[in-house]
Amino acid sequence: PWLSLLKRAARCRACSRAFVARTRVFPAIGVAMATAAREPPTATRATSPTRRAIPMPPNVHRPRISVVVPTLNEADNVLRAVESARACASTSGCACEVIVVDGGSADDTVACARAAGATVLVAPKGRASQCNVGARHATGDILLFLHADSTLPVGWALLVERALAGTCSSSTSTKPRKPAKEWGTFRFALGDDGFHENDSQKAFAKTKTKHLNSRFQRGCRRVLETLVNARTRLFSRPYGDQGLYLRKELFSELGGFREMCFLEDVEFVGRLRRISAPAIVAAPVTTSPRRFNKLGYVRTSVLNTGIVFAYDIGVSVDKLHDWYVGARGMGSETATNETATNAADGNAARTTD
Repeated sequence: PWLSLLKRAARCRACSRAFVARTRVFPAIGVAMATAAREPPTATRATSPTRRAIPMPPNVHRPRISVVVPTLNEADNVLRAVESARACASTSGCACEVIVVDGGSADDTVACARAAGATVLVAPKGRASQCNVGARHATGDILLFLHADSTLPVGWALLVERALAGTCSSSTSTKPRKPAKEWGTFRFALGDDGFHENDSQKAFAKTKTKHLNSRFQRGCRRVLETLVNARTRLFSRPYGDQGLYLRKELFSELGGFREMCFLEDVEFVGRLRRISAPAIVAAPVTTSPRRFNKLGYVRTSVLNTGIVFAYDIGVSVDKLHDWYVGARGMGSETATNETATNAADGNAARTTD
């Protein structure tokens, strides 16, 4: 037994050489230790072939993702949206492009988007037409439509790839592979009041700070997020402010967004629902609460729900748009007659929660 212990200790070459140099009394033991140090180690439990690391499979083709951001007077928000989309290149190493399609902004939206590294296009005003123009110029295999006042979560590109590719089961597992999804969305979350950057929004945020930071307001925020996420999961009905992603081939087959001045995301999701249920990414897209801050959480939620219900029962989109604009305190003005001061609110009026 003592000889085997000496052999194990002699596997360290430095120790064996030092011992051989110093030993004078037991040269035979020193020779035995030096010989053992030159012998290859025997297979033990820690070095057995069954315990060695399994080599990684060769690299597979990763799809390219194109993020399309329609904008209209969003200079205060577009930088944040583009940066959140471009962050995937450094966090997950995915190949993605960000396309900002401007609808004729009167502020520095175009300059801010270019400074953030996005490709900027110009299209007729209207979220549907802007998204279609961006999709036609996109070179990616996957399209992701993101509102300018929303930001993507960290590592979103890898989450989207996994959601559309399906979940693979291991070779030893008996569970079947989950089928791949054709389209999907993110969970919904409301951001803080940091989206209020221009003077009018800062003044509003300053006068309403106590109200917005109240416990009731925060509670309404959490309740709204829970209800939106439950609606998405139970009824497969996400909206545009949650972010919508799908394969470019499917987008082309469906003909893109229908040219509508209002509720284009609701109509598009209705067609996607006939194909499959959405793949829902657990990480949330964070959206500005500015629409809810203006009218209040309860009033805005009731208005949006009523508008969508009226659309489902067949009320015309033009009439619904007039109702929505009037309810938001914009009188009888249409989106085409909006001034540069309220153009941001008009852009928000072309979507609903």
